Amino acid sequence: MNKLLIAPIAAVALAISGCGAAPASDQTTNTSESKNPVAEAQAPAPSSAVDEYFEAFSVDTPSQFEYAASLAAPGSIAEEYASYSALVSSALSDNGYSSSPSNFSPRESDVELCDQDDVCTIFADFEFDDEKLASYTVNGLSIDDRLLPGRGETTKFEDVAGFEILGSYQATSNDALQAVIRFEAYERPISASYVITYRDPTGRQVDEEFSLKPSLVASDSNQLGYAIIPNAEVGGEFLLKFATDDDEPLVVETVTVPTK
Repeated sequence: MNKLLIAPIAAVALAISGCGAAPASDQTTNTSESKNPVAEAQAPAPSSAVDEYFEAFSVDTPSQFEYAASLAAPGSIAEEYASYSALVSSALSDNGYSSSPSNFSPRESDVELCDQDDVCTIFADFEFDDEKLASYTVNGLSIDDRLLPGRGETTKFEDVAGFEILGSYQATSNDALQAVIRFEAYERPISASYVITYRDPTGRQVDEEFSLKPSLVASDSNQLGYAIIPNAEVGGEFLLKFATDDDEPLVVETVTVPTK
C-alpha cells in the first residue's frame, strides 16, 4: 500500500465500529448512533442482543455489518448506523482496501471494541425496542444528528453519468464529514479522479481532506467511493466533477448532488 494512504486508511478503519472498516476520524471517540428518533426505550433486553450485534461489528465486513443491522430495531439508530457501516466497508473494499477484525470485549454495562493498535471505543447506554437494540452512546457521546441516510435518488447528467450520496456522517472527534458516494457511467466511460468539494448547509464550501474514488468507471457500470471533508456538518451538497474517457468528444462537467 502507498505509504501516503496508510494514515487515512487507518483512520477510516478505526472509526465506524471503533476499530473496523468504516467512517474515519472518530479514533478513540468513535460513535455509533444515527439520526432517526428511537422508539420509546423498553426494559433492557438480554445481553445477548447487544453482544451479537457488536460481535458482528467486530468482524468488519459488509455482510456482518448488514447482519448487525438486521438484529437492530427497525428504523432505529442502531439499524441505520450498522447499515451505513456496511456501505463504508463496501466502499473501501471496492477501492482495494480492507481492515482487520477488532477485539470484542462485552462487559457488565458496556461493550469495548479495540483495534490492533489498542485504540478502543466504548459503546454504552443501550436502549431497546421490543427487546431489539435501538440506540446507544459511543465513548459517552451521542451522534443522533450526525448521521444522514441517503435520499435514494440519483442525480444524473444527461445519458452520461449519475451520482448518489448513499449516506453521510459527521465524526465526533474532529467534526469531519464522511460520505459514501455511488459513481455511475451510462453510455460512456467516465473518470472521476478530481477533487471532491462539499458545500455545507450554511453555504461554506470546502475541499476533501481524503477520498477514495474510481479513476475510471466503464460504461454501464458503477463503483462506490468514499470522501472525508474537514469540519463540515451533514445536510449540504457535493460538487462532483467528472470527464468522459473515450474517443468521442470530451465532456467535462460538475454535478451538484444533494445529501437530503
